[in-house]
Amino acid sequence: VKPSDEFVIEHTFLGQHFINNSENTNYETFYAGKYLNEYRGTAVPKGWEHWYGLVGNSKYYNYSLNVNGVLEDHGDDYEKDYLTDNIGRYAIDFLSNRDSARPFLMVLALPASHAPFTPAPQYSNEFAEQVSWIVFY
Repeated sequence: VKPSDEFVIEHTFLGQHFINNSENTNYETFYAGKYLNEYRGTAVPKGWEHWYGLVGNSKYYNYSLNVNGVLEDHGDDYEKDYLTDNIGRYAIDFLSNRDSARPFLMVLALPASHAPFTPAPQYSNEFAEQVSWIVFY
């Protein structure tokens, strides 16, 4: 039996230390992207005012986000569903509309460093002649 999101969040470094240290500093907090490998989207970690947590592991299409406690499903249409672009849109929206009287903490957790590597269509052949040093077994 896998532990609940609430248990995992409570017992990880992020849950115990990272955000809790900024709770009393008046920071406006924003998180978007990959959170934990087995995050199921059933809880928003304590201390995050703006939360866009990727449910499950690294995916660019056909994924769900926990958006401030509400699951939002995405399909495979590049214009509206590509995760990296969506994270960017959420971040720009936050920066454009945040309370400028408060300092802020923003975390953007892009899955780009994890397989599967799925570039945006306009970049899919950008490095076609490059050989990756990463070896998959």
